[in-house]
Amino acid sequence: MAAVLGADGVQRIEITVDDELRLTPQVVTARPGRIELTFRNVGLTPHDIALRIPAATGTGNINGSASDTVTVEISEPGTYPM
Repeated sequence: MAAVLGADGVQRIEITVDDELRLTPQVVTARPGRIELTFRNVGLTPHDIALRIPAATGTGNINGSASDTVTVEISEPGTYPM
């Protein structure tokens, strides 16, 4: 699924995580630049999302029905696991 480019030039996407540890969407397509990832926990189990992107921070625990947003800057095209 593609991140949506906002009028401010920031790409945004919401990613849900459930009690089976599934991220939806599993693949995010975006251009190099600033990307805002909002992780929403649709289950009950707390989750901690780790991003393997240089200089990115993780989410910390996201409790059930809660969300957290992480903004990253991507300078090079590539595949970045979560």
